[in-house]
Amino acid sequence: MSLTPSVRITRPQPRSRYARERRLGDHGSRVGCRLDEEIIMGYSLACGDVMPGCAATFSAETEDELLAQVGPHAADAHGIPEITPDVLEAVKGAIKQD
Repeated sequence: MSLTPSVRITRPQPRSRYARERRLGDHGSRVGCRLDEEIIMGYSLACGDVMPGCAATFSAETEDELLAQVGPHAADAHGIPEITPDVLEAVKGAIKQD
């Protein structure tokens, strides 16, 4: 099972104490600082939200990719070989958009 991160953050390392203080602000907080980040919207599902007690989690860039991961898991882990409309509705209701 391959999970795709939904946010990739790159932080250049400060070259001096001054650079660190400027990046973090006067009190070491990150308020007002700018991080170089690439945000990728995606979808995630905690199987336990549909099947209590299951710890499996899934994430993908599209809902279709996510459902493609969930189908085999439903068959292997929960003995659900075919996704019925009721199960699909429950799964789609538990999907979170990041």
